[in-house]
Amino acid sequence: MQSYTTIIGVVELRLQKQSYTTVQKRYSIGSSTVTLIMKRFKELGLSLDFS
Repeated sequence: MQSYTTIIGVVELRLQKQSYTTVQKRYSIGSSTVTLIMKRFKELGLSLDFS
């Protein structure tokens, strides 16, 4: 299970159009983990708008 910080970081970077490779290296996770995080984020219809 990934930490909250990692999950938010992955989502933020992917929403900024960063590559999977960049995200993987930054958080030391595999591509399947990045894919799973983004899949769940989109399925739940979440937003990072904290205001």
